[in-house]
Amino acid sequence: MDARTKSVAHKRCENCEKETPLIMISNFQKTKAYFETLFKDNWTSTPVHYAGQEFSADTLDRWVNVIYKPLGGENTAYTGASMLINGTLTVICWAENDVEAMKLGDEVVAFVSAQKDFTMRMFEVNDHGWNESGSVYLYLTFDIKSHDMSC
Repeated sequence: MDARTKSVAHKRCENCEKETPLIMISNFQKTKAYFETLFKDNWTSTPVHYAGQEFSADTLDRWVNVIYKPLGGENTAYTGASMLINGTLTVICWAENDVEAMKLGDEVVAFVSAQKDFTMRMFEVNDHGWNESGSVYLYLTFDIKSHDMSC
């Protein structure tokens, strides 16, 4: 147990005998890693740029930028071993022109919609435009609910 959880009361899980916090705050890092791994292992249409990592698009004509932003979590079990984590998955689709950016956006929506490990409550196009280098972008956000069984 680390310093952040030392003062939190714990209860032994009946399923796995693991000590779990009675008041679990959340596991945002695990959820962020899940979405990055999902794209890394399964997205084959373009290269992926993950938030906070070096990336060069100098020689690319299409790519996506994946960002997970946690919004909150809530206990969904008496033992505190299960969480419903709310967040926003942002995917920015970059391409050389409008048609390609929108085509890439359609691919991203189909990819995210096909996943079964979380619930996508809705998605929207937040922005659409171009940057100073002439690349076109389509800024998509997905409201996500994921279920974290910690034991």
